[in-house]
Amino acid sequence: MASQSITIELPEAVCDQIRRAAERTGRPLDQVLTEALTVVAPVIDTSSLSLRSALAHLVYLIDAALWQAGRATMVAELRERLQGLHDLP
Repeated sequence: MASQSITIELPEAVCDQIRRAAERTGRPLDQVLTEALTVVAPVIDTSSLSLRSALAHLVYLIDAALWQAGRATMVAELRERLQGLHDLP
């Protein structure tokens, strides 16, 4: 696949977040950035801001974190409150 070099300026907080993601996953910074952009680019015009943000954050999670998030359960108190709200007319 052909590649093209692009220079952009990002806020320091974003750069730090991307660096940490690269370190956590043991991958090169440019690979993490490429994956983040690849995930967001197809939906940038067609989805809500919250969906685009959620998709972009998925790139930074390692497999273990994704599995943990997928298996997460709600504590009983919150589950009961949610059920109560669901039952409202």
